[in-house]
Amino acid sequence: MDASLPLLLNLFAAAAPPDAEMPAAPPLELDAPAILSTVAPPASAQVLARLLAEAAAGMPAEELLPQLQALAATVDGPQARVAELAGQLETIAALRRADRHGALAQASLDLGTSPLTGLVTLWHLESAPGEPPVSVVCRTGLSQAERHLRLRGDSFVERRVTLRYSPDDPFPLVEVTAPVMTALDGEPAMRGPWRQLALPDYDLQVFSEQGRPLGLVRTRLLAAPIELAREPLGLTLGAQAGAQLVATELVDASGAVALCVIAWPPLGPGQGA
Repeated sequence: MDASLPLLLNLFAAAAPPDAEMPAAPPLELDAPAILSTVAPPASAQVLARLLAEAAAGMPAEELLPQLQALAATVDGPQARVAELAGQLETIAALRRADRHGALAQASLDLGTSPLTGLVTLWHLESAPGEPPVSVVCRTGLSQAERHLRLRGDSFVERRVTLRYSPDDPFPLVEVTAPVMTALDGEPAMRGPWRQLALPDYDLQVFSEQGRPLGLVRTRLLAAPIELAREPLGLTLGAQAGAQLVATELVDASGAVALCVIAWPPLGPGQGA
């Protein structure tokens, strides 16, 4: 049986923008065109990117299906791989709609062993009692593009900070649209992109334009493995003994951690900053 159309339907379900049924931001993100490009020509990936953009702008479903059927005809990869991808994307689409009140009320996986790890670029985990929300950035996989983390919180530091990750560097490039100051600076000033290492001297204190301290961006190393037991989606960041995870925290004006961002895969033994 040809799995091309199920592949496209599952891929679209896994990557489509939020809708009326699921208005909140999804718990995961993936680079759908990059995934399709592994089993279809580059032009097909470009068509998919356009369809996703048009769906975000309100394209009716009755217009979408015929275009996905036409796009499925361009899939020319090995059927075994197409079928494998279709099944994996069906699981991702279900995880994307995981809800403690729905059919899939609780799910968890280990990024060290799961075949889904290479497909997902970003996982968002809700906060737990006494714990901040966590985003896990998967730097490597089918999509080798730089990851731009779109922060979703309301604090000043989250609204002013962008984190960028490249496949070859787990330490984030921090961009702040507000004055910042490190321990080595004399006063707050605007700064260009800042490669933040896991050292206190690289911490960025964030200020308002009036010079009032309103947050902090800091990066530290955490010993792996880590289990993030959250609902409805939990992750285990399993790794070899001695591995370390690069974690960047955004601290709000009250001193509370508004968001923790962890880069995957971890650093191997002896690779820390």
